[in-house]
Amino acid sequence: MRKSIIAGTMLLVAAPLLAASETKDPAAVAAGTYTVDGSHATVLAKVVHLGFSTTTVRFDQVSGTLTYDPAKAEAAAASITVATGSLNSGFAARDEHLKGPGFFNAAAFPNATFASTRLVKTGADTADLPGQLTLLGVTKPLTLHVKFNGFGKGMDGKTRVGFSATGAIKRSDFGMKTFLGPVADDVALEIDAEFAGK
Repeated sequence: MRKSIIAGTMLLVAAPLLAASETKDPAAVAAGTYTVDGSHATVLAKVVHLGFSTTTVRFDQVSGTLTYDPAKAEAAAASITVATGSLNSGFAARDEHLKGPGFFNAAAFPNATFASTRLVKTGADTADLPGQLTLLGVTKPLTLHVKFNGFGKGMDGKTRVGFSATGAIKRSDFGMKTFLGPVADDVALEIDAEFAGK
């Protein structure tokens, strides 16, 4: 009984910190410009290796902004920058190889950028976000398939909006052709990000 009371008290104390987003309704988002919270942003690139496994590369430095007005959702604008040199595959030797000229060439092209051109609703909380991806100095169209996760106040008291997104590219389209064949051309993208407002 005593343990139950203590556990219940701890949950009550922690509840404000554990509260979920206030709403899952995109129409309730406050209009404005939001900035990527780099500590709660994940960009993953996944590629098949020799047909045996999928290698996942995470990028640890992500920045950008989102301008959104639910009354004019189609005019939403997202601008995201990923530092290519921040890649992390969990294996240091491979990371250095991937940062080199045969792959991301991070010294010459330190950033990959995505800039949306519009937003197209596909459901109550989903949308397509067409835009332009620039990688290795080459710009190609990319459409992200976005899911709205929630809106509300974060632990810092600032308004916060969260999204998940997926997309896909062919690395050869951007001139990344090293080991093409043994390492697949198709790259799957997975993104989770929180954007903080005022």
